Amino acid sequence: MDQKLPILMYHSIQNIPNTELMKSLHVHPSAFARQMWLLKILGYSVMGVSAAMNAKAQNPSRKVIAITFDDGYHNFYKNALPILERFRFSATVFVLSQHLAGTNYWDTPLGISPNPLMNANQIVECNDRGIEIGSHGQNHIDLTKVPLVKAKNEILASQRELQNLVQTEITSFCYPYGSFNDDLTKILISSTYKSAVSMLRGRCQLKQNHYHSLPRIPINWRTTLAQFLLKITTSYEDRRA
Repeated sequence: MDQKLPILMYHSIQNIPNTELMKSLHVHPSAFARQMWLLKILGYSVMGVSAAMNAKAQNPSRKVIAITFDDGYHNFYKNALPILERFRFSATVFVLSQHLAGTNYWDTPLGISPNPLMNANQIVECNDRGIEIGSHGQNHIDLTKVPLVKAKNEILASQRELQNLVQTEITSFCYPYGSFNDDLTKILISSTYKSAVSMLRGRCQLKQNHYHSLPRIPINWRTTLAQFLLKITTSYEDRRA
């Protein structure tokens, strides 16, 4: 049995026009439902990052997959959450503590359409319905391009703010833009975060103990069901690391 842990990376779950820039950030809800159906019939336990890592640590041969959603879009609440609950799955949603009910302002200078983010009540409800809430920082800035003291505040203050919101310990972090360096990982390691995900590609080999630079598997608009199967069950993504 393969002992690697696939962590799937999603952003937006919605139907968009073909003219949309960065269409790869989105997955059609029907495609997402088919992907979850496939995981169900294959016998996977589908969880958030923290629960999946714990499950793998207890039984390395268990068929476990972690699912993550970056940015905390409202369409997670509207489109993805009902599908996850239909299959009795969970996931981790990484949200920005200072931009609840905002939009993806960091994308608009690139010509990408505004996309609403979940508000505080929806994030609390997601937590209450079994979804792990993780931190994506306060303001979606590249933490490698700001003074280290500012980066540290983004990491730690966002954790405190989200913990106050959902009244649950926040133990998972997602580097904005996937950007990290040794200084940032040291901050994470010395904190109460237990893991941080990146945009490095591949399945996790948890015995390597690199819990603060975890690779993920990107799932986007063009991912066919056959490609989805290859990504999670073979070395397809590992070779892209």
